[in-house]
Amino acid sequence: MFDLRSWLRRAPKPKKLRIKTGDGEERVIELGKGRYLWNEVENTVRTAEAVSVECLDEEGTILRATKLVDDDGLDVADKSSPDEKNLSKAMREQAMMLDRYGARLNEAYLAGAKAGSQTQDKLVELVEVLTGHLAVAITNVNNLSVNLSNAIQAASGGDENPNAQLLQGVLAMAMGGGGRLAAPPPAPDANGKKK
Repeated sequence: MFDLRSWLRRAPKPKKLRIKTGDGEERVIELGKGRYLWNEVENTVRTAEAVSVECLDEEGTILRATKLVDDDGLDVADKSSPDEKNLSKAMREQAMMLDRYGARLNEAYLAGAKAGSQTQDKLVELVEVLTGHLAVAITNVNNLSVNLSNAIQAASGGDENPNAQLLQGVLAMAMGGGGRLAAPPPAPDANGKKK
């Protein structure tokens, strides 16, 4: 950090200071006397967040001036440390790059979470639809078996009912004539021909 107190005490000693704040406001500080004058003046300048200081004589002529904050908004370091300035600039650039990289990772995570949530919602909808279809299919098979059982009982009730005779004929065809269901056709070989 810039040694403001030593800079203020240099000869010729100023009678007033003109400071400029970061807002562009200029203020004049009258210097009195006292044992702790330079400590108080330095505290006043730092508290006012001055970006530049001008030492003035009694008539208001500028004796010397300095910047306390550079154009990047950083405290001006001693003139013997230009490498520190370059290093801090490189570190700021790297920090900005890492900050942007972290923001991009966060964006990617949020996008992935959103896509995963949408996919899960679609999968849940599909399972619900398939479950509904399965329930309907089970009901239909149950109804078919009950109706088939009733039809078999009705068909075996006697030959006087013409519907019973028709149903017995259909059942005989379905059963293959031997009282059992017709055997399924033989499975084809791998080349598509029957065994």
